[in-house]
Amino acid sequence: MGLTPPWAVDSVSFRPDEGAIHFEVSCDAARLACPACGAADQPVHDRVERTWQHLHFFQFKAFIHCRVPRVACRECGKTSQAQVPWAAKGSGFSMLMEAFVVTMAQSLPVAHVARLVGVSDDRIWRVLRRHVDTARAKENFAEVRRVGVDETASRKGERYLTLFHDLDRRRLLFATPGRDRTTFTQFADGLTAHGGKASQVTDWCMDLSGAYQAGAKAAAPEAASASTPSTSWRWPTRRWIRCGGPRSSTNRSSSTAAGARSRPRAGGMQRRFTPCTGCNAAP
Repeated sequence: MGLTPPWAVDSVSFRPDEGAIHFEVSCDAARLACPACGAADQPVHDRVERTWQHLHFFQFKAFIHCRVPRVACRECGKTSQAQVPWAAKGSGFSMLMEAFVVTMAQSLPVAHVARLVGVSDDRIWRVLRRHVDTARAKENFAEVRRVGVDETASRKGERYLTLFHDLDRRRLLFATPGRDRTTFTQFADGLTAHGGKASQVTDWCMDLSGAYQAGAKAAAPEAASASTPSTSWRWPTRRWIRCGGPRSSTNRSSSTAAGARSRPRAGGMQRRFTPCTGCNAAP
């Protein structure tokens, strides 16, 4: 666990019937620095029993138990609990366990992560919110110039989120419920809170939604706007249209000779498109 004095592991207890390993950790110091003001050599007032969940050992859960000292500071007059070296303040997980949870949550649903760890999903959400808030507080949006905007369904029942992306650095800048023009006002406020300005946005890339067009114009009137179809597969079709396609064909041999591609249609029929031959037409 990488502990240094005055912290030490007193005992390790393996309980196979419980499916867990328990670590007993102690701090034998009689005087510690005040956790509140940092004053050195303050007396320990009492000790409080606490438990943290640690990384699993194979299929067995692991727990750290410790009677954590509380320091009575004569300088600031506060009685504060000492900070343990293996966990963040107020957390019920060790830092290694939190790192494992955050890593899994990047690719798995929170409910699935909670089942793997053996806790409620509320505890997982608390860990994620704390780490996200800490990381977001360090974000700097002063260089944001080109912004992509799109919506995604957050749950059933026509409930949507609007997402704002930095197109240059390929990162998510802001997400908010809804898909109306007020989402741009909220984005502008979020941009200002992190050192950016909506007036500095030079380009918007978004779909043809009237609400988005109005919101973008209100947030950054001078910015250029590029509107895109709402379905990404239409982009190559638009390119073919500008090149003189798509063309349908009923002659299988001529289509094959031209290297045509096909797209499934309703009822099992195939529609064949003549692909672009390499012109420079923009999508």
